Amino acid sequence: MENPGSIILLSYETLISSLRKSLYHIDKKNIEGANNALIKAQLIVSELDNGLNKEVAKDLCENLSSLYGYVYNRLIDANLAKSKEPIEECIKLIENIYEGWKGIIKGNKPMTVPTYGSGSKNINMNI
Repeated sequence: MENPGSIILLSYETLISSLRKSLYHIDKKNIEGANNALIKAQLIVSELDNGLNKEVAKDLCENLSSLYGYVYNRLIDANLAKSKEPIEECIKLIENIYEGWKGIIKGNKPMTVPTYGSGSKNINMNI
């Protein structure tokens, strides 16, 4: 069985791949392909959010949950409009979080999580 760190990284890699596929399909005017890739991305974001253990790292999990909610909503916007801009924004956010997780899992480094709401700021979270 895979360890939890490998599963987290694989989930992010699959999410980023789905987002890139959605951009490709939008460029090719393939509405169904874009829709399928965006729905897959939304499902992965939901699973990442549902998998958070708030008992272990409450602040980190709350910040990640907020980020996942934001990404999920931007993917809905992208799918409705078949717009690349929200997808590109989500790729940047998710790649940043992926690199943070990779640093934690492979090198035990701190993670910076963007927060949303009344003010955007970065919070350094050590696990």
